[in-house]
Amino acid sequence: MSKKLQKNGLFESSRMILPEHREAYISQQLHINKEIRPELDPDEIATFSRLIAESLETGLTIRLTLFAEYGKKTITGKASKIDRVAEKLKIIGDDGPCWVWLRDIIAVND
Repeated sequence: MSKKLQKNGLFESSRMILPEHREAYISQQLHINKEIRPELDPDEIATFSRLIAESLETGLTIRLTLFAEYGKKTITGKASKIDRVAEKLKIIGDDGPCWVWLRDIIAVND
């Protein structure tokens, strides 16, 4: 007998996946783990603003928790500059300077 007909060989040799199906599967798996942006209380936003302003003035090291669609990200450093037009905050940390969107900040700790 042919090898293709032994030990599930016929089905093994005919298995395949189209690239479109693979991409759709990966996209679906990513959307399953997608997080929803939390609504912030105005008092929390005021506290964030106070801590960021204090970091700008005194060089206080702060820890920012940022929203991301697939998990939270934490950055530790000193606030260096605020771009109010672009709504970004420049943080200088151990990895060097980076810009953070103000809308992505969900927690600030000193």
